[in-house]
Amino acid sequence: MKKKLILILCIVFLTTGCVSINDSSIEGIIKEVTSSNSKIYNHTNEGFKYYLPSGMTISYKDEYNEIIKCDGYKFYLYVDLVKYFNNVDNDYEVEKNIYYSHIFENKKIKGIVNVYEIEDDKYLISVNYNYAKIEAYVKKKDINKAITKALIITTTMKYNKNVIINMFGKDLSSLEEEVNVFNIEDDSSTFLQVDDTYYEEENYDSEVIR
Repeated sequence: MKKKLILILCIVFLTTGCVSINDSSIEGIIKEVTSSNSKIYNHTNEGFKYYLPSGMTISYKDEYNEIIKCDGYKFYLYVDLVKYFNNVDNDYEVEKNIYYSHIFENKKIKGIVNVYEIEDDKYLISVNYNYAKIEAYVKKKDINKAITKALIITTTMKYNKNVIINMFGKDLSSLEEEVNVFNIEDDSSTFLQVDDTYYEEENYDSEVIR
C-alpha cells in the first residue's frame, strides 16, 4: 500500500507541475516515467485499462480509440489490440530532420517519442509505446507536459487478453493496419472526423481502480 501511495504521489507531481517538467529534457522525462513501473489504474475500456492523469477527461471512446481532452488540447489515443494479442514487436527508426525523435526500451518493450514542428508554435507530439499510440497538437511551451501525460497513459496501459478474445474471437492472427492519427503532410486529422458536441463527455474521478 505504501509503495502504491508513493507511485500516486509521483504521478501527481509530474502532471501538476510540482516537478519542473519544462526544465527537464524529454529523454529525462521518458526515463523517469517509464521506470516508475506503476500498477495503478483509474480508467477502463473493454480490452484495456490505464491511469488517466489528473485534469484529463475522456470525450470519446470505442474499442480501439479514445479522444482525451486536457488544457484545451485533444489527445488522440489508439491501441493495437491485435498486435498485443499476437505479441508483435514494433520496429522503430529514429526520424531525422524533425524537432525530436528518440527510441527507448523498458522491460524489453520498445517505444518512440517523436515531435514534429508543424508551423510557428504548433507542434505534433507522438508517443508510441506498449501497443498504444497517443498524438496531440500542442504549443512549444507545453511539449514536455504533453509528453509526460502521454507516457503515463501508455506506461500504465494493461490489457485483458480474455476480454480481447471475447471481443474479436480466437482468430486474431491477421494484423490490422496501424492507424495514423494525424496526416503530417496535409496537417489534417484522419482519426475521427466528428462533431465533438455529438458525444457526451465522460468525467472520471481520481479514485484508483485496482
